[in-house]
Formats: sequence, structure tokens, C-alpha cells
Amino acid sequence: MAANVVADPAKITSQPSDLSAEAGTAASFSAEVSGSPNTYRWHRANGGGGALGFAGGNRYVSVPIDVPETEYTVEFWFRTEDPNAGLFCVVDANLGGGGHDRHLHLTGGNIRVRTWSGPGIEVSDGLNLADGKWHHIAHVISYDLGGQFVYVDGELVIEGIKDMSDFDWQLHINIGFSNDAASQYLNGQIDELRIWDYALEQEEIQARMNKPLNGDEDWLLAYYNFDQTEGDTLTDLSGNEYDGTLINFAGSGWTSSTARLGVESALTDGGGITGADSTELKFVSLAKSDEDTYHLRVSNPAGDVASNKVKLTVTAETVPPTLLSHGALVTEDEYTEVAVRFDEALHPDTAGDAGNYSIAGADVVDVIVQDSGDGVLLDVEGLDVGDYQLNVSGVTDLAGNKMAPSKTPGGFISLQVLNIGDVDPTGVAHNFGDEIEVIAGGFDIWSNA
Repeated sequence: MAANVVADPAKITSQPSDLSAEAGTAASFSAEVSGSPNTYRWHRANGGGGALGFAGGNRYVSVPIDVPETEYTVEFWFRTEDPNAGLFCVVDANLGGGGHDRHLHLTGGNIRVRTWSGPGIEVSDGLNLADGKWHHIAHVISYDLGGQFVYVDGELVIEGIKDMSDFDWQLHINIGFSNDAASQYLNGQIDELRIWDYALEQEEIQARMNKPLNGDEDWLLAYYNFDQTEGDTLTDLSGNEYDGTLINFAGSGWTSSTARLGVESALTDGGGITGADSTELKFVSLAKSDEDTYHLRVSNPAGDVASNKVKLTVTAETVPPTLLSHGALVTEDEYTEVAVRFDEALHPDTAGDAGNYSIAGADVVDVIVQDSGDGVLLDVEGLDVGDYQLNVSGVTDLAGNKMAPSKTPGGFISLQVLNIGDVDPTGVAHNFGDEIEVIAGGFDIWSNA
């Protein structure tokens, strides 16, 4: 009989040092590990911003909401050192008055779920979720998928045949509480709770668990990121207005989170890479909001380990703006509208200063800055149909980088005279009264239409 081969615990053999990079540039952290197969996850050391701390006693959060009996998912991050802590339940009235169901709580460090009625009780085996570390949990009930499923940190730990709850008169959920738990009230923290009117599959859970949501995702019923710092209202960010109320917190409980959250859409890798011995956290274009301290966590069946913190500093961008394109719209009144597009948003004070634009033989009398900040519309006196040169100087971007004095290449696009309300038959420029759109090279140069 062949002996079982046990992989060495995953280890980080080299890791990145502190990194400083300029905003708008690309950057990456790289690391090497041993102990294949490995799973890599980069995450912000300070997690997803805030969390709510429950100190046991009689603290919990009540949310008035009617959740589905099937095709349902609830997921959240939690941490506790209580092996029998209550986490979540669905109720008629608060604390189970009138009935309660869909319980999630710990028992001996394992996760227990109860979905009423019949074969709806399931308990995991061999876990210790009361280790004081952050864990992600997702409970899925689905007729279409054929049962109920519980995932911990993205891995399936419970699979049962109960595919629909028979408790259908629920009016609330209680967060940080379960009637079924030996310790009904949670002593610990919860972060990033989402309820879906949809049964998420494992790949979908893994893809989203480390990332904050936008709030407008399909099938999202309620979303709480716990990033508040005060108050007794837990705000629903889904737009469905299922706000919760903190009960017996007396204004306390809000705290910072170290849950493994915060990998943003700017990262091309970071949601987990399996089966390699190196990994990179890549930023396509750094923003100031990417500045943070990061951890790398690697794991395999024999264990997992987190790296030391890696600090990323994002310095101010030093690349000045450049002029991209221009176009002119000649009208029958005394003004000509000249549209100019830049490669990035400009500081509104410099972009809106008519003194920063000049045209030989004409006067720039007014400037309108486009809402996006990267385009301006100049009101010019003295222009006729023909070619002119525009000189731009003194404009800066939002970081204060000053553009070198520039001239438009060639002349303006010469357009026929337009009456207000007419549309240029070439489709190059439109003027609808106060609404103006100038197009060149197949895309908008300027538009307030």
C-alpha cells in the first residue's frame, strides 16, 4: 500500500520590501514560496476599513427584512475566541419572538447551521473557528443546486439536502445573535455582510470574498460594509434601504477591521493564484487610494502563513498634462466655440482662466470647464472659418504639474456656419442651443449635451 505524501507547510521564502511609486504608474510586489501546491492571497493589512465589535451581553443588530426561503446566500467575515458563539439568524420578531430560523453559530469551534424543518441541521467537523482570526462564512440554500451549503474561507465544509426553509414568516434578521448557540450573543467582531437573492456557487464566493462590493451587483438584496465610525444605524449600501439598528451598544462598538478585504479592481492579480511558486500583486495604474500596507498569505493542505507587512507609498504624480485634440464650431453669432481636450483632468482654477489660452488675431473671452475636468470650451471673438493656431500655457493638473507651453498641431477643424438648433450634416459637430457637442477623429472632444 502506498504511503500518503503530506506536503510541507507553505512558507514564504522571499518577500518584497517597502515600495514607493508614483501615482499613475504601474507597480507590483513579488514573492516566492515553498510547499506546493500553494494558494496566494494578497490583502490590505488594515482590512476593509471598519468592523462592529460585539461584547456579548445583550448586544446585537436588528434589520427589518424579508429574506428568501431558497435561492439565498448570506455571507460575512467574523472573528471570535468563543467556541460556542452566536453569529446570525432569521427571525419573526427580534431575538426569535414568533419564530426563528437559518441559524449560524459555533459549537466547539465548528460551525453549525439549522434550517427549519426536517433534515436542516448540519455541523462541520475538525474546525477551530474560535481562534481569534478572521474567517469568512457563506451559507447557501438552493432548490436548483439541491441543498444547503456552508463555505468557510471559500472552502466547502457542510453539504446537506435541505434545499428550502419552511419558515416563511420572517420579518427580521439578527446579526451577532443566535437562539441555538450556547453563547447566544457574539463576543467578537463582524465585517462585510451581504445577503443575496441568489444562490452563489463556490467560484463566485471565492471571487468576491476578499473584495468590497459596489452595491449595485445583480441579485444583491442587502449590503453592510461596517465602515461607519459612529451612530446606532447600520447602513444598507445596496440601495434597497434595509438599514439595521444597533441594540444596546450605547454608541460604542465601531472599530477598525483587519479582515482580509480591500483588494481593489485596480489589481490584475490578487484574488488568489493556485499551483505556482511565485506571485505578484499588480497595479495597472496607481492611485493615492492604493497607498496602504499589504500582507501576503499563502496556504496548502498542511497549513498557511502570512508574510510580514509590505508598505506601499504612492507619491504625487509628476507627469504634466498634454494637449490631445481640438475642434472649432463656428456659429452665426459673434462667438466661436473652440473645444480642447487634454490627456487628464486639469485643476479647475487654471483650466478656467481665459488668460492661459491665446489665438493670434482673436480674443478668448470665456472658458467653460467640462465636468470631467479634461476638456474646456473656449468662447472666442474674431474667428472666421479657416485655420488658426491655439497657444496654451499655465494650465496644471490636479497634482499641480504644469503643462509646458503648447500649440495645437496644424489648424482647427474648419466647420460650416451653423444656425442654433441645426445639426451639422457631416456629424462632426452639433449645436443645440445651449447644448454643444464637438466631435473629431470619431470621439467627443467636448460635450455638455
